[in-house]
Amino acid sequence: GPSQDSQGPERFDSNGNPVKKKRRGGSAAKGVGLVIAAAAVVFLGMNAYYVLDEENYAVVTTLGSPQAESQAGLHLKIPFVQNVRFVSKGIKGMPIGYDLETGESNEAESVMITRDFNFVNTDFYLEYMVDDPVKYLYASTEPEATLKMLAQSYIRDTVGTCDVDDVIT
Repeated sequence: GPSQDSQGPERFDSNGNPVKKKRRGGSAAKGVGLVIAAAAVVFLGMNAYYVLDEENYAVVTTLGSPQAESQAGLHLKIPFVQNVRFVSKGIKGMPIGYDLETGESNEAESVMITRDFNFVNTDFYLEYMVDDPVKYLYASTEPEATLKMLAQSYIRDTVGTCDVDDVIT
């Protein structure tokens, strides 16, 4: 009997509601809050760094201002303020005047006119490498298409200054 009386004031508050249930609810809420806080810290920690390898550039954008990073290793960033995009340093290529998979000629790209007004079917493979990743990402909406058009223009200009025999040989 007396042990129940001594526990009585601890079990009920002034309104007669059980205190232990409130404590359990409070403890559970604190536990859930701690789990959410720990998950948020882990999430922020995972978004506070990036690893850059030798084959890529990193373009770190801070509030709309891009800056290139080329040194390999672990780098820190501010989560949700800085965004990181990777650009390959490797040699890329594209066919011009033919389809790489089928080998079929694309005459819209390959037929050119020579200085002596003959038509030649000229196809070639263009290789390029990115040396300015910020310009690659932000100076043009389609950098590969722009490069392809420039290459076609230069080749057409070159073919147009030569006779057909010079182009063939």
